[in-house]
Amino acid sequence: MVFWLTAIFFSAILVGESVAQSKTPKTLPGTMADYLLQEEVVRQLIMGDTVADPSCNRFRRVVRTEVTELPRGQFFPDGRLRSGGWDERWTLERCGAEIPYLVKFIADGKGGTFIKFSVSLKR
Repeated sequence: MVFWLTAIFFSAILVGESVAQSKTPKTLPGTMADYLLQEEVVRQLIMGDTVADPSCNRFRRVVRTEVTELPRGQFFPDGRLRSGGWDERWTLERCGAEIPYLVKFIADGKGGTFIKFSVSLKR
């Protein structure tokens, strides 16, 4: 069965200066997003997945992330993406089932990032 669940959220995330290395929280392996962006993606994925399937009352968690399309576009001198974006697959565990989401990261032209979600066709 082929289906797409287009997420109802499209968020602008402005990513600030990196936190000092000694204070940087643990990040998820497999993603190119920094900690602040990861935190926002996790928050919105869990919130959106809860709306998509409210019958699961158990804890949801990200079990895997992987880059599916490398960054493309123009970069600022400090390495942040100015235009373009990249894609990743984030797999969420929901009541024992793994639900893959396609996460698109799109540069806002000012050093921040828009994020957009949809259920991935690849399971």
